[in-house]
Amino acid sequence: APRGALRARPGRAARQPLQGRAGARRAAARGVEGRQDHQAGQGEHRALQADRGARAVTAGRGHAIGIAPHRAAGNLAQPFRLRCADGRELAAHWIPSPARRAVLVINPATGFPQTFYFRLASYASERGYDSLVYDYRGMGASAPARLAEETCRMSDWGLFDMRTALAEAAARAGGLPVATLGHSVGGQFLGLLTNHELARAHVQIAVSVGYWPWEHAPFKYLAWWFWRVHGPLMLALKGYVPTGGGWSGLPLPRGVY
Repeated sequence: APRGALRARPGRAARQPLQGRAGARRAAARGVEGRQDHQAGQGEHRALQADRGARAVTAGRGHAIGIAPHRAAGNLAQPFRLRCADGRELAAHWIPSPARRAVLVINPATGFPQTFYFRLASYASERGYDSLVYDYRGMGASAPARLAEETCRMSDWGLFDMRTALAEAAARAGGLPVATLGHSVGGQFLGLLTNHELARAHVQIAVSVGYWPWEHAPFKYLAWWFWRVHGPLMLALKGYVPTGGGWSGLPLPRGVY
């Protein structure tokens, strides 16, 4: 599970003692710099809050949810359906660039909807990249109404969904370079892409080891709770893993969990 979907409290950093006059001078200098950084940070925070307050989330037909109004006019997301080799259809969006020079495929993390990446796709569009974003089967807009009846497995994401998305992007590219950006499992499943040569580059972000005992505390304990306690309990009660209980991502089908 990606770190962003599991909640954790950051621990306090240990304080290191300073010795001697040189240490005192360094501490004083750091104190001045720290105050300056804090003041600058407050200004940036206020500006960011003001910018966020001016943004609106639109859910109109053909509009990308989560794209700021001042960007949405030139970067309308075009909804369409991706049809995989096994016949399964996925909800997807194509976000074109007004000055296209390449194509980007965004393979999402577990529990993250495609709308999470709309701002990134908009940013890429402003820099000449058409972007393809989509939901894996069993996730977000690609999930059935009754998630407990979903029969997909997580491996299907790499064996079918990611391959289909890359092939679609390459077909739409018209000879332009194609790159993939894999977030968490979207990067881990790169080895399942038998058509990986369609992309000139594969970028991976936040691709963890995927094995909870190898993680650092406190995240490893949250992962243990999720995999060994919360998940099995929810599967027994509901037939899927809902949002909550430490898991902030989208609900997970049995085969994905």
